[in-house]
Amino acid sequence: MKRLPPGTPIIDRIVSKVAPEPNTGCWLWTGHIDSEGYGRLKVAGRCALAHRESYVAHGGSVDGARLLRHKCDVRACVNPAHLEPGSDMDNTNDAVERGSRVRRLDDIDCVRVAMAVRHGAQFEEVGSLFGVNKAMAHRAWKKALRMIALQNERPEVWAALEVVG
Repeated sequence: MKRLPPGTPIIDRIVSKVAPEPNTGCWLWTGHIDSEGYGRLKVAGRCALAHRESYVAHGGSVDGARLLRHKCDVRACVNPAHLEPGSDMDNTNDAVERGSRVRRLDDIDCVRVAMAVRHGAQFEEVGSLFGVNKAMAHRAWKKALRMIALQNERPEVWAALEVVG
């Protein structure tokens, strides 16, 4: 691939390293891909995420957004129409909905899992109620047991469940 001259506008640099995918509409990054599958390029002497630079170069605003979510679920995609600003929680919820990531249970959910098991529910059953597999429900139960042993150190969890108070 021919090197672009110094001072080439960022949008031209991005477009020069994109291969459109006709079936999905993704613009696949053909430049450097990092170990997590995201495109990278140098901007003002720093290594930047290609999808973020593409989004901004095409008129998108990332003010206040911690990250850009790939609606297409393709990390190497830099098509601004496939990107949406959001939070870590938004991104996690998207991944869980698409089935590309197992849902994480917070401390309160872990205690709820333990309470359900205590009342006779099986791990498989509890897992399906919380959108996780049997092994994840078992880990949540074990975490809750550790938290119960240390409940004086985490009163906010128990207060939220109305166990303390």
